[in-house]
Amino acid sequence: MKNRPLLLLFIVILSVFTTHAQDKKTFLLQGEISSALSGEKLIGVTILLKNKLQGTTSDFYGKYQLEVKKGDLLIVRYLGFKTQRILVKSAVLNIVLKEDAVDLNTVVLHFKANINDLDTRKATGAVATIDTKKINNVASMSVGELLQGQVAGLVVINNGELGKAPKIRIRGTSTLSIKGKGVNSTNKEAYDNRANQPLYVFDGQIISPEAFALISINDIEEIKVLKDASANALYGIKAANGVIEITGKRGTKGVSQFQYRFHQGLTLRGSPGVTMMKTAEKLAFEQQSKNRNTPGYYYSEGYFKQYYKNSPDLASLIENGRVKLDSLKNIETDWFRELTKISSYQSHNITATGGSDETRFYISGNFGKQGGKFNGNSTESFSTRVNFEHQFSKKVIGMITIGSGFVRTKTPSSSLGNPASLLYQLNPYETPYSDAKLTSFPRVSFNNLINQYSGKSTSKRFNISTNFYWNILPDLKLSSVVGLDNMVSESLGITPKTAYTEVTSGIPETERGKVTKNKGVNTSISTNTRLNYQKSFGSHQLFLSANVDYFKSMIDNIGITGYGLPSKMNSAAGINQNITGRRRVRSTATNRSQAQLGMGVSLGYNWDSKYDFYASYKKDGSSLLPANKRWNSFWATGLAYTVSAEDFWSPYAFVSSLKLRASFGVTASLAGIDASLVVPTYTYGTTSYAGNREFYLMNLFNEKLKPEQSKSLNLGLDLSILKNTNIGLSLYRRVTSEVLLTMPIAPSNGFGSLLKNIGSLENKGLELTISSTLLTTDNFKWNTSFNASYNKNTVLKLYGDKPLYLSGNPYPDYQEGESVAVIYGLKTLGIHPADGLPRFLSSDGKELSIYNKLKENDFSVLGVSTPPVTGGWYHQLR
Repeated sequence: MKNRPLLLLFIVILSVFTTHAQDKKTFLLQGEISSALSGEKLIGVTILLKNKLQGTTSDFYGKYQLEVKKGDLLIVRYLGFKTQRILVKSAVLNIVLKEDAVDLNTVVLHFKANINDLDTRKATGAVATIDTKKINNVASMSVGELLQGQVAGLVVINNGELGKAPKIRIRGTSTLSIKGKGVNSTNKEAYDNRANQPLYVFDGQIISPEAFALISINDIEEIKVLKDASANALYGIKAANGVIEITGKRGTKGVSQFQYRFHQGLTLRGSPGVTMMKTAEKLAFEQQSKNRNTPGYYYSEGYFKQYYKNSPDLASLIENGRVKLDSLKNIETDWFRELTKISSYQSHNITATGGSDETRFYISGNFGKQGGKFNGNSTESFSTRVNFEHQFSKKVIGMITIGSGFVRTKTPSSSLGNPASLLYQLNPYETPYSDAKLTSFPRVSFNNLINQYSGKSTSKRFNISTNFYWNILPDLKLSSVVGLDNMVSESLGITPKTAYTEVTSGIPETERGKVTKNKGVNTSISTNTRLNYQKSFGSHQLFLSANVDYFKSMIDNIGITGYGLPSKMNSAAGINQNITGRRRVRSTATNRSQAQLGMGVSLGYNWDSKYDFYASYKKDGSSLLPANKRWNSFWATGLAYTVSAEDFWSPYAFVSSLKLRASFGVTASLAGIDASLVVPTYTYGTTSYAGNREFYLMNLFNEKLKPEQSKSLNLGLDLSILKNTNIGLSLYRRVTSEVLLTMPIAPSNGFGSLLKNIGSLENKGLELTISSTLLTTDNFKWNTSFNASYNKNTVLKLYGDKPLYLSGNPYPDYQEGESVAVIYGLKTLGIHPADGLPRFLSSDGKELSIYNKLKENDFSVLGVSTPPVTGGWYHQLR
C-alpha cells in the first residue's frame, strides 16, 4: 500500500488530538533554573515529582520540561544549594535556588564522561537521542540491529545472519566502494562499510565498529546520533559520516543494590517472500521447456518419442517413465520449512551499583545466546564492565572504566554459497537428508550440499579508560579522557572435500578441501583534553571551548590458506603441504598503523533564551597523507531562534514551543583508505628468487590525492503542541567532492589500479519525528513515537564526464544523475509458453531472449539497493 506511511502518520496525529481533547489533566511544565546569588543558569538540576518515578534535569541553558498535573509537588535538588519543594500551579515555573552554606563544604561534582557532549551542539545542530528503555527488551544481542528504525535518517542494513555486523548509514552513502579488478564481492562489501560507517564514541573514547558490536545494551545509558556538520565538527576528519555517541551506565549514590535480569524469546521462521512452484507445476514446466537435464522432461512420453522413437522397448520406456513421474509427484518438499527453524534467544544480566558522595561504583556481567535461522548459525557472548569514580576534592573528580567482551559465532555461509540460496534452487520433488544424487546440483547429495562450509569466529575485547574533571574556577573547567581498546579476532573457515564447490571444481581429489585461518589484533589509543568556559551576563550566556585530541590505530594480522584436507580432519593441521601450483599453502601478514592529531575551538552563545549561535573550527593532521598535505581544516556554524519565547507568541498557546534551526559546515574524510594507496608502502612476497625473498611496493600510491570534502546544510524545525506532543522536521543537503575511487590503469605501470579523486556525490532528504503521550492516568501511561526519512543519493559529477565501467558489465557502475546504489536490469515480458524461457523488452521495443547479445541500451534502471524511505513506529505502555 503506497500511502501506508501517510496513513500511519495521520493515525498518530489523530490519536494525539483525540486523547488530549478527552484528557486535559496533564500538561507540560517548563521554565529555567538559576542561582539566587549569581543569577547564573544552573545545569543538571534534578526535578522530581514526589511519590512518582518521573523527573528530569535542566539543560545547558538551565531550562527544563516535565509532564505534570496541577497540584503536583516538585522536589528540586542541586548539590551546594538548598532543596526546594514547589507546588505546581501553572505551565511556566522559573526556579531560583539559594546556596546552602553547609553543603558548600561537601560539594559533589558532576561531569559527562564524553567531554565532546556539549549541549550547545543540540541547540543548532541535528542531534537525536535514543531512549535505551525502548530497545532494552528486544530479542537481539546486536546493538547495531537494535538501532534500526529508532532515528530518522539512520539506516541499518542487516542480511539476517547472526554474528555479521549490520551496515549502518547516517543520511545516505557519502563515498564509493572499491570495484576494481581483483576485488571480490566480499571485499567490496568490506571496503564499502569501512568508507561509509559512522564514528563510534563510548564515554568519550573512540572505538572501532567491531568493539561497538561487543557492547551489551544492558551497559548503555544513552545513545546519541550526530547527523550534521554542526554536531560532528568537534571530531574533525574522523566524523564525516556522522557520529554515534554511547554513554555507559555509572554508579549512583546510596545503599548498594544488586539486580538480576533474564530475557528469553523465540524468533519465528517468517515467510519465504517468494512463492515457489509445487511438484506438479515444476514437472510440467520442465516438460514444456524440454530441458533434457530435468526429470520432468527426460521421464516424459515426449522425450522417449523424440530420442527413442525407433526403439523396440519404446512402450516399456514410456511406462517406466510414467511410473517415475508418478513417484516424484508423491514428493512435496517445502524447502523453506526444511532448511529454516524457529530459533531461541536468552540473555542474563547482573549488576551491582552504589556509593557515597565521594565514591560510586557500577559493576555488570552479561551473557547471551542466540540461535540463527539456519542450522549451523549461532552466536553467544559474554561481557563485563566495571566503572569506578571518586571525588578527590571539591574541584577534582576522576573515573576509571574497565571492560571486557567475548563473542563466538558459527556460520554455514561463505562467499561461495549459503543455505538461504538453496531455498530457491532445490526442487520440490527432491528429498532432504538423503544420499541420493540431486537434479538441481548434479553429482552430489543433499548431505554434501548442506555441509559445504562451516565457519567459526571469536572476538575478544579489553578496554580501559580514565576520565578526569577539574573545576578550576566557577566558570572554567578542564576535562580529559584517555582510553585503550584492544581487540583480538580469530576465524576458521572449512570447506570439506565433499562440498559441491569442490566436487565440481575439476580439482584432483587429493587437493580438495580448503582451510582458511586468520588472526588479527587491533589496538587503538585515544586521548582528548578539553577546556570549557561558561559565563552568564544577565540575559547573555557565553560558552567557549578548546580541545586537543589524538587517536592512533595499530593493526596486526596473520593468516594461512591451504588445501588437500583428509576426509575426517577439518582443521588447519590437515593441510597438504606437498601441493604445488595454484593450491599451494599461502600465508599473509600485515602490520600497519595510522595516527591523527587534532586541535579545535568552539563558541556557543544564547541571548534571552531566544537566540542561539554556535561555531566550531578544527584542524586535523593525519599520517595517511603526505607531509605537505597532512593538515586539513574543518568548520561549522549554526543558528537557532526560539519563536515561542517572544511575547507576541502568547496568543498561540496551542503551540507551546517553536524553534527554527539552521547549520552549515565543511568536513573531510579519509575513511576506509589504506596508507599504501597514498604513501610508499612495501611488503615481503610469498616467493623468492635465488634465495632472496621478494620485496615490493604494495600499491601504486598517489601523492596528489586529496581528502574527500563534504559541505553540509541543515534546516530544522522543532515544535511542541498540546503541551506534550513534540514534532521535529529537518531538511538537509550534503555534497561530497573529491570522491575517492580505485580506478583501473594501464598494466604497463606495473599495477592495475590507482586511487584517484573522481567526482562528487549528493545526499539530500527530509526527516520527520513525532513523539507523544497518548494517554496518562494515575496507573497507566501510553507513549508513542514515529519517525520517517527520505534520502536521495545522486552522482553529481564525474571528472571525465563519462560513465565509469569497472565491473565488466555492459551497463555503467557509476553515472552522472544516478544513485551510487542504482540497480540495472532487463524489463521482463514473462515466460514464453512455447519453450518456458524468459523474454525481455529491448530499449527499441523489440522482444529479446536469453540467446540475444545484450547491449547497454537494453538495460533499464530498476531501482536502488539502498532504501530511500525508512522509518519506525513504536509504542510504550507502562
